[in-house]
Amino acid sequence: MKKRGFTILELTISILVFLIGLSVIVGMYISLLRQYLIAQNLQTSIGNVKLALEKIWREMKYSINFATTTRGIKYQRINDCANIIIEYDPTTKAVLYNSSTLIEPSYFEVNNFNIYATGSLSSTGDYNLTSFKLITVSLEGIAKTKSLDIPMNFQISVAPINSVFASTSCGF
Repeated sequence: MKKRGFTILELTISILVFLIGLSVIVGMYISLLRQYLIAQNLQTSIGNVKLALEKIWREMKYSINFATTTRGIKYQRINDCANIIIEYDPTTKAVLYNSSTLIEPSYFEVNNFNIYATGSLSSTGDYNLTSFKLITVSLEGIAKTKSLDIPMNFQISVAPINSVFASTSCGF
């Protein structure tokens, strides 16, 4: 009777094929994990900007006495008549809300921040006739992830409610 079994060469080749297959699978898993982390960081970055733009939109919708500045816009909130200044700081590449950071530069580095306002701001006439009718906030920058930086543009437009209705409790 002849003994049947595997030779050492056959065992070595089968273990080698198994290890090659295992290394390919582990490499794919690590690559997938890296892509997931990049996507998570990107979502955090975009979410930070969207939250900031939503805050700007909500406040500007119910505000009065708008005035554009060289780096941003200032206005008064209707509910408490607080003066608000939103501006771009080119040294830190951040958007500031009354001197505190609104868009965190470690998540989204703002390279360009513009305010476009349509309507007239003449000093005479009814406020609802002379106020801004549409204000557009535009920002351009880089969404930061740990291994990848993605250029992005965001834009919101708001028609302040007091550009239509002249009733307000805040003074000019």
